[in-house]
Amino acid sequence: KHMVWMLNRILSAMVYTHDLGIVHCNIEPSHIMIKPDDHNVCILDWSYAAFRPSQTGDSFKVFTSIYSPSEVKEKRPPLPSSDFYSIGKVMIWLLGGDPETNYIPEKVEKKLRQFLLWFVEESPLQRPQDARKLHAQLIYTIESLWGTRRFLKFEMD
Repeated sequence: KHMVWMLNRILSAMVYTHDLGIVHCNIEPSHIMIKPDDHNVCILDWSYAAFRPSQTGDSFKVFTSIYSPSEVKEKRPPLPSSDFYSIGKVMIWLLGGDPETNYIPEKVEKKLRQFLLWFVEESPLQRPQDARKLHAQLIYTIESLWGTRRFLKFEMD
């Protein structure tokens, strides 16, 4: 459940940045800062971001093993789905899974596993395309699993 609120916050940030035409292009665990007291998340290191890549020709600038989608190596243009791929890999890692193989522990609800595996489809066109719709689908998925959302205190040692 803690991973879900983190994903919720990350997708909320992606709604904003993707609406501006910005694709992060390099999301990995070290680029996510968690603020447990108020359930906020900061996405760091925007230095490799692409601005309106379809219009400007802006491209990927770095490849991060495991967390970068195939379109980086293939030098294809960044898409919002490229960020979703990386976010999916980070969430798999956060759940104690293996982002290299996309293994998600069985203790994670099947609906949630399927939802996250959608993020890491190999083809960028098979992944989610729209942050706003994806965020809404996350809310629907978690409410169908656990009912009305409520604050869940997150403590870190």
